[in-house]
Amino acid sequence: MLNKPLSVRLRLPARAAPKQQTRRVQSITTFNPSPTPSRNPSVKERKKARKEEPQEGLTDGGRFTAFYAFDAFKGSIKQMRRPLSWLLFLYMLAWAVSRIMPTIRTALSPLCIIPGISKSALCLPDKPAPSVNFEKLVNIQGSTFE
Repeated sequence: MLNKPLSVRLRLPARAAPKQQTRRVQSITTFNPSPTPSRNPSVKERKKARKEEPQEGLTDGGRFTAFYAFDAFKGSIKQMRRPLSWLLFLYMLAWAVSRIMPTIRTALSPLCIIPGISKSALCLPDKPAPSVNFEKLVNIQGSTFE
């Protein structure tokens, strides 16, 4: 039994034949170098480059700051959308109720004779009674009767 191959002794499945590999053909690429600039730039070119660098830096910095501020503002508005919509809803509801409250008071005024309801805000008069100036009233009465 020791003379038999290991795969037969252990009863291992036979291996599949290896797949044939496809051969890739490498394409030929050509490299066309561009003309190289001169190694020693002129004095005018160096001065121009020095003047443009700070200006480009300021422009890029300003643009970045503007984008950052806009992004922060946009994010805060997105976060405040829900609370602001609730505040707007409550404001519109209060405005609508204030406009229809005189009609509701008139419609429900017969309920004001019930003892528990007669002290509620529903049964209070719309406008407070005007104050009376008794001194002026007495003077007018006295001058009229004389």
